[in-house]
Amino acid sequence: MAPNIYHYRTWQLLFSTSHDGVSYSTMFYKVGKSCPVYVLMEDAKGNVFGLYASQEIRDSSQFYGTGESFVFSFEGTLYVRKYKWSRANELFVYSDGRRLLAGGGNDSAIRIDEDFYAGHCGISETFNNELLSDEAFIVRNFEIWGIVD
Repeated sequence: MAPNIYHYRTWQLLFSTSHDGVSYSTMFYKVGKSCPVYVLMEDAKGNVFGLYASQEIRDSSQFYGTGESFVFSFEGTLYVRKYKWSRANELFVYSDGRRLLAGGGNDSAIRIDEDFYAGHCGISETFNNELLSDEAFIVRNFEIWGIVD
């Protein structure tokens, strides 16, 4: 799923709400300058979906990222549905310490609220995606994976 340059690199778990708690400041600290990263989440119904971010996840009051970013969902154990940049805007990732958004425009593909408990999925102009989960969902697991140098 990641660009070919990263296929043979080693990925490691950088942040997990089950190990590190539910703090955005802890998340920013643990992720550091690692990029690219996969942000993976599982909702209470067992749906698994996420974001590939081409830049580090950081505390910012503005959207950031590049057109290499995408959102995705797993369908079963073998099939991944990937939604690439639509070129409609450049609203890739927003993370201000109170929420994490993937995509923008009329709605975000993914929004995770401050407590890492409540989430929202929508149809984003950035990725022109289908719903990745229910519009409103409960987060069961949240992880960020990055490349080990």
